[in-house]
Amino acid sequence: MVQSFVFVNGNQEIQFYNKRKLFTYAQEDKTFTAGNTFEIWQLKDWKIKPLICYELRFPELSRNTQNYDVLLYVANWPERRIIHWDKLLPARAIENVSYVIACNRIGEDGNKVNYNGHSGAWDFMGNEIISSEKDEILTVEFSKKPLIDWREKFPVLGDI
Repeated sequence: MVQSFVFVNGNQEIQFYNKRKLFTYAQEDKTFTAGNTFEIWQLKDWKIKPLICYELRFPELSRNTQNYDVLLYVANWPERRIIHWDKLLPARAIENVSYVIACNRIGEDGNKVNYNGHSGAWDFMGNEIISSEKDEILTVEFSKKPLIDWREKFPVLGDI
């Protein structure tokens, strides 16, 4: 069994990404099998790289060698470690010169672990565009031109 991120693109095609780094602290390795491929999903003219939860802690997984535009995370990141989530997300945006979107759960699980959201979006400079600690739908619009302009002005991705 794998942990999968499921994405339905604009053509109603279903795509999957299987989590590569299992969270052994929570014994995920006892229940799940790690994935072994990277995915880049296309949505209109945007290239999107999906990652799952714990994978945020591994910058090599998000390294932008595939020239993606958006790094997309889904997570069950607990409140007790939310400061790590809050600091690592903008760092991933900066180091990969990409937008970052992150969706984290809200509420309490069956083990009395609390999740307080902090879902949001960050630009390629690490600036927060939008965030929320509530159970709500967030909407954000990105422009590709500032991303392209910055990549041309500061071509750090060429040195990876």
